[in-house]
Amino acid sequence: MLLPIPIRLDGKVYDVVDIKQPTARDVANARMEVDRGDAHLAMMEWAIGCVREIQTLTGEAISELKDIRRAMRVCPYQSAIIISAYGRVEMTKDDGIESSSKCPKCGRKNIFSQRDIDGEIVDRRDHLKSLGVIYVQNAEPFDFPLEYPITIIRETKDGRDDLEVQSITMNWPTLADCSKGYASAKAEPAFAENYTYANALVSVNGEEVSASFKATYGRLIFDKMLASDVMRLSDKMLSVGIESNVTRVCEHCGDSWDEQVNVMGFFASGLRGK
Repeated sequence: MLLPIPIRLDGKVYDVVDIKQPTARDVANARMEVDRGDAHLAMMEWAIGCVREIQTLTGEAISELKDIRRAMRVCPYQSAIIISAYGRVEMTKDDGIESSSKCPKCGRKNIFSQRDIDGEIVDRRDHLKSLGVIYVQNAEPFDFPLEYPITIIRETKDGRDDLEVQSITMNWPTLADCSKGYASAKAEPAFAENYTYANALVSVNGEEVSASFKATYGRLIFDKMLASDVMRLSDKMLSVGIESNVTRVCEHCGDSWDEQVNVMGFFASGLRGK
């Protein structure tokens, strides 16, 4: 399976993954991380158990568990979702995604499930394999110019040194970035995404930033970013991976609307054994 965002490891780019069914131990490891409150480490443990082999487009492969574990730490989040979801399909042999939603017109609840109606099986579920996937051109960091530059106030031993942030360059956030970001935001979970983005920061105004800069000013950049730029960045993140937008039709009044399929919920149901 081709990954939406390749994995960069040891100077190589891995684009293809061979999915397998996880073992009971893999499921237990993932559930243990859920119990500890770290959904991203849970996804990492699950994904490790779902990967048989990772390959470059030229056929170079890694299959040792220790190497797959290292690869999953630096696996972009969008690619980890698709690995996790397809691993769940390997386990259950069913790609149907059950859901329910309220019709915006008549207000009645619609259940999108597989049901036996008068002896006939009616399947209104979404199916993972029918959802499209959007791929990036390469795994390189991407540039993001700010429409509204911001100013970061830095205090140095020589006095105040203001930095006007006009553009940033980021890696696609990895599972490790996400886990670290959410751990940093335990006391203020609303800022978890900003901490995650700070971990993925590569450069500011074309100049590479240090780990110390990211720790001190990284989150502040995303805190001060104006809402319109934050929305553009969010759209950028959502522009790659599983195309989860679907059109619903109300079974009661016939009205239609668009909404997102909960692919994360589909993966999580595998941890619950459903």
